[in-house]
Amino acid sequence: MVLLRLAMRSFSVVSQLLLVRLLTPSDFGLVAGASAAYAILDGLTETSMTLVLVQMQAPQRHDYDTAWTLVAARGVIVGAALWAAAPFMGEYLHDERVGGIMHVLAIVPVIQGLESVGMVRLQRELQYGRIFFYQLANRLVGFMASLPLALIYRNYWALVLGGVAAKLLAIPLSYILAPHRPGLTVRSAPLMFSFSKWLLVNNVLTMIDNFLMPAVFGRIGGVRSVGIYQVSHDLAALPASEVAAPMRKPMHGGYARVADDLPALQRQVLDGLGFLTMLIVPMSAGICITAPYAVHVALGAQWSDATPLVALAAIYTLFDALGHFTGGIYMVRHAQRPYVMIMALCLALRVMLVIPAALYGGLVAAAAVMAATAVINAGLWFSHLRGILKLGWSDLLAPTWRSFAAAFTMMATVAAAEFSWPLQEPIALLQWIAFSAMGAAIYVAAHLSLWAISGKPAGPETQLLRRLTFLTRRPAGDRG
Repeated sequence: MVLLRLAMRSFSVVSQLLLVRLLTPSDFGLVAGASAAYAILDGLTETSMTLVLVQMQAPQRHDYDTAWTLVAARGVIVGAALWAAAPFMGEYLHDERVGGIMHVLAIVPVIQGLESVGMVRLQRELQYGRIFFYQLANRLVGFMASLPLALIYRNYWALVLGGVAAKLLAIPLSYILAPHRPGLTVRSAPLMFSFSKWLLVNNVLTMIDNFLMPAVFGRIGGVRSVGIYQVSHDLAALPASEVAAPMRKPMHGGYARVADDLPALQRQVLDGLGFLTMLIVPMSAGICITAPYAVHVALGAQWSDATPLVALAAIYTLFDALGHFTGGIYMVRHAQRPYVMIMALCLALRVMLVIPAALYGGLVAAAAVMAATAVINAGLWFSHLRGILKLGWSDLLAPTWRSFAAAFTMMATVAAAEFSWPLQEPIALLQWIAFSAMGAAIYVAAHLSLWAISGKPAGPETQLLRRLTFLTRRPAGDRG
């Protein structure tokens, strides 16, 4: 399963890079602008029925049917609103093509609302194999539809129609993998809404945060600026989106099982934080320090403006991912209200600083502010979490400081090497590979050295070594 997950993540990255080579920043900007409108409407109406069902002790048939009814009705509402908002979004982004894309995307929430609610049961029963297959099939169909369209037409419709094709497949596949004959009822609606009210506020704030930059850049610089930002963000966010996000779901499931046992919860949180930090900090630091080479090799010359954005986005997506790690812990300790209040405060600070930075300094200044506010926001979330878990700063730093120190050592060494061997276009790929390998070796050596100097305390290093020992002792046929 581990190897299959890695294959899916690698496939996602490769497919995205292929499309980036075939299409232009404006193509990605058009789709990102239309998708932002969809995401805004989606976030404003999201009630997290899936999470409500997961949190229930023993959901009944009518609970599942109520969730399906509400989600399906919401899909129709969002689709109609997206269709109606199309001309206004085209005017906002100064490009009427955005409206045409939104008219096509209006069918997506309607389709998605019909997904089998039985998929929630798979999550409750920890049947991650079926969930993984479902996600892989969606990505595969989307790419297989987008690639030939991109080769033939070389425009934004390849991205749009590929996404619609994936959603069309998702519905029948969901009922094959998780059969459930839905019934129309709202019997459990009051109970579900009482639980999800804070989740709704959280979703709205998350939506604003996710699409603040595209909205600002779209208004100031047009669809090309949106495209450059979106692709830069997607490349820089790979450690957060492809490593941290998938890890959080099973971690939070484990936290829920020991939510009332504070010592056990403390141990799990510190172990999870240490392991997550050990993995994603060097990845994000590596993307940041090798950004010129990554952009030149992975994206191409037409994306050269993305270089400083990739470097800065790697920093703010790293700290955003660490901050979001705390979300599930707040939920299982029934602290949704303070979590949402802190998120609102963090978002207000970000909005107040990012908008003037974008107006007067452009994309790079706005990205720098995003990085600074990400560090502040993560600090605020962890500061309040200390009180909830009865932990001190020393407890939080113990499993994480070696990862940051080793990553800083890696960045300093690689930066010195890059200074002595500047980017040369004919051998840019070779340079990127060399600097990446150098950085990985230095990080591992520095991390293990610091761990040994510290007396080899129990932490993420011991977790990793135990896991590697377990894998090497398993029969070859049992791996993956």
